[in-house]
Amino acid sequence: MNEISSKGLEMTNLLRDMQGMAQKATGAEMEGVTVEKTSFQKILGKAINNVGSLQQQSETMQTSYELGSKEFSLADVMVATQKANLSFQALSQVRNKLVSAYKEIMNMPV
Repeated sequence: MNEISSKGLEMTNLLRDMQGMAQKATGAEMEGVTVEKTSFQKILGKAINNVGSLQQQSETMQTSYELGSKEFSLADVMVATQKANLSFQALSQVRNKLVSAYKEIMNMPV
């Protein structure tokens, strides 16, 4: 009987821990610290805007360098171009994963 009550106490503690983790995951207050909730749409929008600004910056630097301006070195232009390229590739991969997940969800039986 004692073993059963200790198992019940362990289960109660486990349940309490799981509820605490769920609250943390949903952005509930933790020890006096509030966590700001950010929607996926806002995060994705920021990422798209960031990629766009990196590409514009890269284009501006390329044009300036090609016109003979000494403001940017070739190394600066190449680094900016690679940053823009890598960020665009990463965004494309995220888009591909989202489309794949959407297709998978749509194919689930209801």
